[in-house]
Amino acid sequence: MATDLPRGRLTAALVLLLTFVVGAAAGAGAFASFARHGRVGRAPPHERRLPPPLEELDLSEAQREQAHTVFERYRPQFEALFEESAPKVRALRDAMDAELASTLSEAQRAKFETLKQRRGDRRRDGPPPGGPWGPR
Repeated sequence: MATDLPRGRLTAALVLLLTFVVGAAAGAGAFASFARHGRVGRAPPHERRLPPPLEELDLSEAQREQAHTVFERYRPQFEALFEESAPKVRALRDAMDAELASTLSEAQRAKFETLKQRRGDRRRDGPPPGGPWGPR
């Protein structure tokens, strides 16, 4: 029964649950916002970005298209790798955060949660759609 848990563990579990719920709501809201503004899906070829080193090479349009073709060929492998590792990374970070939070005072824990929320939306969900090369 939940009341059998020590107060600190119960609080940590509730914070973790609340973090998950807030993250899910933020993700759903962001997706809805992007969908409303037409930012979901594949970008037109002239809007697709290349990694910064390639952007600085003044590539011709033909070279840009060849580079995009190469990235598209490797994209499924990168996405599969991310999908495979992301849950493990999240679980490890959550365990570490919970252990760290247990060492903090109430005021520090509240500030820690605020700071985690700031970093969370950017880092918790991994790279943007399309991986490190920007939108598809």
